[in-house]
Amino acid sequence: MNIDKIVQCDIAISEAVSIDGGYDTILLIGPLPKNPGGRSTPDIAGYSSTQELKEAGFDTEDPIYIAASKAFSQTPKPTMVMVAVQKLISGSTEKVDVTLERAMGVPGWYCVCPAGIKEDFYQSIADWVEANEKLCVCETTGISASPVTDSMMRTAVIHASAENDCINVAFAAKFLAYDPGSEQWSFKTLNAISAQSLSSSDTTKLEERNISYYIRIGNMAMVQGGKVSGGEWIDTIRFRDWLKATIQQKVLNLIVSVPKIPYTDPGIGLVYNAVKDALEAGVAAGGIAAPSASEDNSALVPAYTIEVPRAADLDASERKSRRLPSVKWSAQLAGAIIAVKISGVLNY
Repeated sequence: MNIDKIVQCDIAISEAVSIDGGYDTILLIGPLPKNPGGRSTPDIAGYSSTQELKEAGFDTEDPIYIAASKAFSQTPKPTMVMVAVQKLISGSTEKVDVTLERAMGVPGWYCVCPAGIKEDFYQSIADWVEANEKLCVCETTGISASPVTDSMMRTAVIHASAENDCINVAFAAKFLAYDPGSEQWSFKTLNAISAQSLSSSDTTKLEERNISYYIRIGNMAMVQGGKVSGGEWIDTIRFRDWLKATIQQKVLNLIVSVPKIPYTDPGIGLVYNAVKDALEAGVAAGGIAAPSASEDNSALVPAYTIEVPRAADLDASERKSRRLPSVKWSAQLAGAIIAVKISGVLNY
């Protein structure tokens, strides 16, 4: 007798749901190639080398090509950059937000870097990324003023020695190469970028506007700053976005992987575990502080806390809606050290 008649066993290999993130990928936005040489340039596409850009019609003098070359010069270099070109409509270049809306239809990118676009249009880009939970890194030749308002929490500005220097692309490519939570956006050298000659008065003005800059300290050129225009650290914004997507992905994977999640304490416990898995990933990434001793060393302070309701405490209308309210968590950011004060005494 075939055993299948007694014990039937079916094993399916399920694929986890993946939520679009691309938290290591740049989107370059800029003009079409000046002389495409008869080649058809895609509205939006990914490129893994400057040679691929040439094959799409870009030459070495096009802003997009220059920007991409700065990105690919970094160590480690990105595996790919996305490019969205501004179309010509009746002889006029389309607005940046129109280009970005079209790019939004292609998943897998996170950080917008304008190339060959005048600073006058940066505020429009900043407004767009603010509304669409992306990041923007742009550059400015100014010292005392920023091209975006200081309320922008998703746009970082870095000082450039010259217009279309593309230091913003080098800056973004360098730090996006690190996993979210593991990096701070300063104290690193940028390849293919020259250190800037800035006075202490210049750097003070830049810091007042939360504009990063690239100078030589000792014998090493390095980025200073690392904040968005609104004053928050860039790495904190990026980690928050990554953690949100990770929590959503973990919970969604739970929902689609089981026939149903019962509206009971054990079912709520499954949601608890999914959120816990995401927060553990945040600890492993370095964005959430690991458990540490309390001030008096009498107890271990957990990395995070999670609160979920009991099924019995939820009213009938909530249970009928099949929505679980009041899942709350709290965690301590790991942060980073960017300055140290040391004192000591030498004795005979």
